[in-house]
Amino acid sequence: RADGKIAIVTGASRGIGRGIALALAEAGATVVCAARDLAKLEAVVGEISAAGGKANAHVVDVSSRESIEALISATVTAHGRIDVLVNNAGITRDTLLLRMKPADWDDVIATNLTSVFISTQAVMKPMLKQRAGSIINIGSVVGLTGNAGQAAYAAANGFLSGFADWLERQVQPTLDIVWGDWGHGEQRPPPARRSVSSMHPMSARRALTALDEVLAHPRVA
Repeated sequence: RADGKIAIVTGASRGIGRGIALALAEAGATVVCAARDLAKLEAVVGEISAAGGKANAHVVDVSSRESIEALISATVTAHGRIDVLVNNAGITRDTLLLRMKPADWDDVIATNLTSVFISTQAVMKPMLKQRAGSIINIGSVVGLTGNAGQAAYAAANGFLSGFADWLERQVQPTLDIVWGDWGHGEQRPPPARRSVSSMHPMSARRALTALDEVLAHPRVA
């Protein structure tokens, strides 16, 4: 359970992010649903409220440091703390490398990779101050295996695993750092770290199942 916890989910307006937001709310957390599309965010918040949960919408551009820092600041101001950050936002610009436009590469790296660095850096200050928190990075096994036509996407997701390895050595045991792949039914990275894996993009129940192990940790639940 996550009763009384404050959780931010990026990319919460649809797909996997929506499923995670619904799952966390079902588990008792107050969820800050963050994405670019306010109308879709409000629809997710409406679903959560209708089910008896607590949530609010916050428009954010994860490629913008100012936008992410405003999200973190607004959440701390409104709720006094942040217990869980789920870095879920991501895009694809699939094409052969020879045909890829530099702008497409930059968009994917900014959204899928740099945003994780920025949001993690921004949330670490309040989490370390409260000496508790979990940062969950949702990625893809493509970052470890590669996939044709997904150079930027694979590069960004490959970063997430290495970043989690590096970051956990910086902040554990104070904070939990978790990296998970989705959509492939495969546990990555090694089982020494809890892995959030195989999240169904439309199912709050399956997302909750995947998050159970993290939520059960004494610093989270």
